[in-house]
Amino acid sequence: MTMSAEIFIAVQILMDLMLVIVVVYLLKTMKSRMQEEASLQATDRVFAMIEPLLAEADKTAQTFDRQIKEKNQAIQRLNESLDARIISLNLLLNRAGETPLQSGAGMDGEDAGSVYDQQKKILHLYRKGKSAAAIAGQLEIPKGEVELVINLKQRFLKET
Repeated sequence: MTMSAEIFIAVQILMDLMLVIVVVYLLKTMKSRMQEEASLQATDRVFAMIEPLLAEADKTAQTFDRQIKEKNQAIQRLNESLDARIISLNLLLNRAGETPLQSGAGMDGEDAGSVYDQQKKILHLYRKGKSAAAIAGQLEIPKGEVELVINLKQRFLKET
């Protein structure tokens, strides 16, 4: 019977060791799961803090984009206005160089208005396919003046 008691004690010790190993394994598994849950909770908290910031940044970016588009449109309108004024000034300078100024004749608002009208007429006729010489003959202005208006307008369109 002593042998069977020794075997019984050995089996009992072996079972105790196996139970200790199982308990240690379960504790490690629980610890790693708890760490995973803690890290997931921490990640969720961080995302919860970052999401409003990202939403605000997106809203700011959209506002900024809209403002940039508005500024570009304003710049384009200013460029077109400046282009028209440059052409008018060049026309007036060409006229001043080709025709002598009469005494008492100056550039008043009426002359500037007629220059704008004449510029529009030149561009309208050019778009209809008339040549610079034909436009100059029809409007009774120098051909160089017509070519200047057309060239400046084409140069402006290439730049935009």
